[in-house]
Amino acid sequence: MSRIEVGIDQKSATLMKSPKPGLIISTLYISPDEPCYELSETNLQQPDGRGFHRYRVSYINRYDKLISFWEDLGPAENYAGVDQFRIPGGVHDELTGKYMILHSVGELRDIADWVRNLKSMSNQIEPRDLIGGYWQHEEAKAYNRKSTYGSKYHKQRD
Repeated sequence: MSRIEVGIDQKSATLMKSPKPGLIISTLYISPDEPCYELSETNLQQPDGRGFHRYRVSYINRYDKLISFWEDLGPAENYAGVDQFRIPGGVHDELTGKYMILHSVGELRDIADWVRNLKSMSNQIEPRDLIGGYWQHEEAKAYNRKSTYGSKYHKQRD
């Protein structure tokens, strides 16, 4: 797969070549069953410059090329406290130069929903006392090493 420079002509809704390097082909639709190389959610300024919006960008494989699909999720204020993230759906083999896509668009969208809601769930989980837990574990180990003596019973521990 290779990345190609293109943009979308909004009037005719067709793909056209872009003069700027580093851009990726865009599409107007995707299916949840399509193989997805990567999905990311990020806050970017709107094209008209009137504020920031949250965008979900999916990179899919079509015609042996990476194609991007952009979704506007609404104003960035609606996602306050939610980090921007990137979810890989495939891998690139450095030796052969080939890409292997492991997930579909639907799977990565489900993961993205879970990651986005994870922030609100983390407030419900109580933090653990790791240092106290360590010392409790050490005390239990020391207690189990004690020898036991009785009138008819003897157990020697190391």
